[in-house]
Amino acid sequence: MFSLIVFLALGLGATQGDQRNLPAGTVPTTPVSTVTFTWSLSRANPPYYSVAITTMGSIAYKSFPNSDMVTGNPYVGEFTATKETRTEIFRLAEEANFFRGLPSHRGEYIQRLSTKSLTYDSGTIHNQTFYLHPVDRRIQRLTALFEDISSTINFRRLLERTLVQNPGGLSAELRNIGEQRKKGKLIEFQALTPVLEKIASDSAIGAKARSEAQSLLKE
Repeated sequence: MFSLIVFLALGLGATQGDQRNLPAGTVPTTPVSTVTFTWSLSRANPPYYSVAITTMGSIAYKSFPNSDMVTGNPYVGEFTATKETRTEIFRLAEEANFFRGLPSHRGEYIQRLSTKSLTYDSGTIHNQTFYLHPVDRRIQRLTALFEDISSTINFRRLLERTLVQNPGGLSAELRNIGEQRKKGKLIEFQALTPVLEKIASDSAIGAKARSEAQSLLKE
């Protein structure tokens, strides 16, 4: 039976505390807040992933187990979010009272081996809600944003795998990426830039795939 693994991104900064008595010239610090989305479904590939974004804009993605078909290890991806995405996620989290007091159905969904969760961490604050089909419009929008980010990173994983295992299949993957992007299904497209640049500049790869990668980089 699939075991649900809860991966939580912890707040990365210290708590504010009382800053009135700081030494002269000291710059007050603000805790770095993190919103983390997790999704688990035993029959899916990957069966578990998490996406964490901080108020600094850094995004960390992790999927496991056996999400990387090349090594069998967890797949990890990091990049910097656009200001628009970062602002919207934390605005929605604030409107949702940072997930405080929301109904949580953790036990019920763990039994079904399928669950989603949203977590807010900021210093000593830790709020978390588990759900499957959100009713709250703010949770719906947050879920859609994180799922679209995950789709983008998953395409990076697929491109990296195809580049190693089947370079001849890159063209089909790149066309699919272009189609999904036109449909608005992918956000934070810059997460794909490193692998697209690698494909576009590799003379050992077919001209068609290199041209398609170059076109995606220019869009």
